[in-house]
Amino acid sequence: MLFRSFASAALGGNAQWYTVPIGGALLGVEEIERHERRVLGQPVSTRLGRAVEYLGMTLVVSAAYFQTFTRSASYAFLGVVLGIALTGWGALTRVRRRAVFGVMATLLSLVLVIAVPLAGVLPGAPPAAIWLGLAGAGVLALVAAASVERGVRLVRRGVDRLDHSTEGWE
Repeated sequence: MLFRSFASAALGGNAQWYTVPIGGALLGVEEIERHERRVLGQPVSTRLGRAVEYLGMTLVVSAAYFQTFTRSASYAFLGVVLGIALTGWGALTRVRRRAVFGVMATLLSLVLVIAVPLAGVLPGAPPAAIWLGLAGAGVLALVAAASVERGVRLVRRGVDRLDHSTEGWE
């Protein structure tokens, strides 16, 4: 009881101290299971294994997202670091779903780095500034829509390059 009270006070109720190690442990156990299946000549990837991986990766990054909203926007930077770590791990182990999850986690964290502080500014902003911001976002949306064709070609080329560079990955 004394240790639990000390640990709780020392960790300050920060969810990162709980979710990241649990997620990392799940990912480590699944990596060991994958190795065992590979050694035994069984299919390396299973439905349960993928579910455990997604749960582990979600636990690793999710606390940073929640704390970005509840504590400080600086937790989004921690989400960026954790997303980059997941991306690197996916590239190192040559598993696309891990790399893609890490990239998506990093991008979401970068959006939160910008959006959360901006949301705090908007209620105090004058109405004219809000309308000008919305008009600017509309113009950007029109420009983006006009360049969709070019963007689709670029995305297709990028996906083809990604498929070629990750050929042989799981």
